[in-house]
Amino acid sequence: MAIRKDPSLNVFDEALAICSTDPTTGFFRDGSCETCAEDRGSLFSVTRDVADLSAQIADYRAALESWPELQAQRDLAWTLLTLGVLQAAQASEPLQTALTTERRVYSTSFTLHRVLAGSGADAVRRAVLARPETQEALSLLHAHPARKPYLRAWQLGVDLADAELTATNEPARHDAFQRQASRLSVHLNPLSEEANEMAALYVED
Repeated sequence: MAIRKDPSLNVFDEALAICSTDPTTGFFRDGSCETCAEDRGSLFSVTRDVADLSAQIADYRAALESWPELQAQRDLAWTLLTLGVLQAAQASEPLQTALTTERRVYSTSFTLHRVLAGSGADAVRRAVLARPETQEALSLLHAHPARKPYLRAWQLGVDLADAELTATNEPARHDAFQRQASRLSVHLNPLSEEANEMAALYVED
């Protein structure tokens, strides 16, 4: 059966820009983020198993206890967030649906963002924030910020209405949309309405 590319435009409704030709990357090895139904991702493995995540968390905790200088707090935070979202899905039908029916899951925070863009966002947000894993993850991200602003952390701050996380990582939004907007497929969706508006302003400038 022939594999056909999905129509691909970036967030400006323009043709996708080339990302890399040395080496040539992408599912079609054409240097861009073109995609199709057969492209199910192969860059990393994803687990939705609570036991696996709990084991990872235990490993991070043990490592940090043995080597306090190890900079693994942020890795622990994102793993805790994943577990918190999975646990929250038991009380949130939209979140459960997204985790079980999405064709591809790029990251926990991106999946959460997609759900929060739909109906019932407040209930989903409350379910996620009610999880102790989520609260610990946010505390770790506050206490151990990245060396430079991080777009993923900014988006999480916006989605969970965490003003501190949003403000700390705000510069990443501008940098990302200046450098990467022409490479983002519309299949990934704009990161948020606010970021999409900023991208439009950038084009007008």
